[in-house]
Amino acid sequence: MKNYLASYLPEIKFEIPEGTYLAWLDISALGVTKDVLQEALIHVGKVAIMPGETYGGQGFLRMNVACSRSKLVDGLERMHKAMLTLRG
Repeated sequence: MKNYLASYLPEIKFEIPEGTYLAWLDISALGVTKDVLQEALIHVGKVAIMPGETYGGQGFLRMNVACSRSKLVDGLERMHKAMLTLRG
């Protein structure tokens, strides 16, 4: 996940967590509102990721990565597709 984000979505910062299956993605550098981001994720990428502020993490997305590698890669690819529309 860290390598994928660094390669395809470098504006999203991520550090490998210690002992949890929740990934906190720092989206503060995207330069879009959470509503615009959620719109792209849901309607373009077909990815439902909770805004971090729901859990007290302003400027983050919380992603559950307790799934198979293939499902995680699929989700990251769909997230990338959504981000491409935001980049224009």
